[in-house]
Amino acid sequence: KLPKDDTDSGNARASLISAARTAGTAHVEAAHLHEVYAAIGDALQRLFSGSEPNPAWIAETYRDQPELATYLTARMAISMRDLYSVRSGLKTATSISGGFA
Repeated sequence: KLPKDDTDSGNARASLISAARTAGTAHVEAAHLHEVYAAIGDALQRLFSGSEPNPAWIAETYRDQPELATYLTARMAISMRDLYSVRSGLKTATSISGGFA
């Protein structure tokens, strides 16, 4: 991404802050793009193709750290869109906590 102004413009903010919507994206040679894509490999696909975690997965993954499991499960639950999932996730968080405060 390119800043709005050149580095010698005198406007520090405009010459340092990226502004892709108004200034556009910097040109990159095709050979460089291929080099970058080759270096990245399938990392992005592996990162974004996995299944989303759910409260049960969090509880199992962090079963040896119940405080963390409870916190992460509750945080996930309150970010869910439907009320049933929110209640279910909070119920799971409550059951993990086992009564500690």
